[in-house]
Amino acid sequence: MTEIAEPGIFVLVVDDDEVMRELLSALLEATAHRVVTADSARSGLAVLRQQANALDVVLTDLRMPETDAVEMLRGLRGAMSARMRLIGMSGSAADPAELELLDGFLLKPFSVEEFAAALERAQEGGRKAAPVSANVSKRDATVLDEAIYARMAKSLPPVALRQMYELTLDDVRHRAQTIAEAAAAGDATTCKSEAHAMKGGCGMVGAMELRGIAADIEAGSPVDTPVLEEIAAALERLRRMLDTLT
Repeated sequence: MTEIAEPGIFVLVVDDDEVMRELLSALLEATAHRVVTADSARSGLAVLRQQANALDVVLTDLRMPETDAVEMLRGLRGAMSARMRLIGMSGSAADPAELELLDGFLLKPFSVEEFAAALERAQEGGRKAAPVSANVSKRDATVLDEAIYARMAKSLPPVALRQMYELTLDDVRHRAQTIAEAAAAGDATTCKSEAHAMKGGCGMVGAMELRGIAADIEAGSPVDTPVLEEIAAALERLRRMLDTLT
């Protein structure tokens, strides 16, 4: 659990993926919000109960292992005060039952500006899901979305910015290895879940080529040597591009 004591609204981020928690914490911290994170639905509910009087917003992933989203949202909603807002996020669309329990919904990847807009709409409209952010096509030839990079560079100090991208690169390497091992074992479920997490993290920092490869794997594309080589090549292209920017 990580807490950042800065002025602003107090946000609880619930996500099982460590990289995504780090990314969201950094982005929210950069806009002067206080953030506390939890790595599961159970720990998120525990934090919510402990900090119910202080928290303003719960931002939770809807697709976590061994978690029924509707059941989780009902539990969170039951522990929240009337003034609090519950915003969901996912790399895939929310279903109607989930949207009924949310004040807003964000489709990963999204920016801090999109989060702020979703919060504003939720505060104005009460229990009404905010429009989702625009998704991108599965395969994008863009190595790095420079508009996303520029927004992050504006919000984060250079050292923190570089650390954020290094964290993403390391995460992709680790997940690619896990995907390769899972594919060799015939474990399609692990391949898809790891690719889903890779897609979300890469999308948040604008690593669009890697996000596209991950999206293809999540959709069921075969994991073979060419795909793994493609990930390695995309990682190297991104690293070289970052070296020219930072």
